[in-house]
Amino acid sequence: MGYKWIALVASFIITFVLIYWAVLPLVNFMFLSSKEATVLHDALGEFIPADKTIMEIMDDKQLLVTAWDINNRSPRFFSQKTYEKFKGDENDTLEHDLTLLDMVTASAATPYYFKPFNVGKNFYISGDNVAMSPAMFAYYYAKELGKEDIRVVSVGATNELAEKIDVTASLLEWATRLTSLNGPVKKHT
Repeated sequence: MGYKWIALVASFIITFVLIYWAVLPLVNFMFLSSKEATVLHDALGEFIPADKTIMEIMDDKQLLVTAWDINNRSPRFFSQKTYEKFKGDENDTLEHDLTLLDMVTASAATPYYFKPFNVGKNFYISGDNVAMSPAMFAYYYAKELGKEDIRVVSVGATNELAEKIDVTASLLEWATRLTSLNGPVKKHT
């Protein structure tokens, strides 16, 4: 009878440890860690005027901001050209007359950290969901406009490599770090 109680207590402790150190962090990482995109919008609002459009801020310079439109499952390219072309078009279901702050927030709402950014009826996530290198679209856009002096800025792209797990690591440590091994590797532009 004594061994059965020891086995029962040991099973309970092992189950508790696995749930506490492996299952709960995994559930938290996958479903609960994203913040509202309004947090990002408010933080960016300290640097970008909230009521200015892309046409008011970018006088003679061209700007292209990429985002992924979840509703239409398509890339969105915000620029002076698209702003002028679709402004006030009642037949177009997309929002094109966004403020510059809304465009930048839509492009920066990375799903790992933020929930999709809602503008009108549309939901947007980060521009790196358009392509592995969304800054290349800005380069192609500038070449299409006939620009020669081109400056491309890619914010947020890093060379992320999965952390190596030591050979002597315990099974519990290996299980808790499993989430860092399956993330996509991002490349510099």
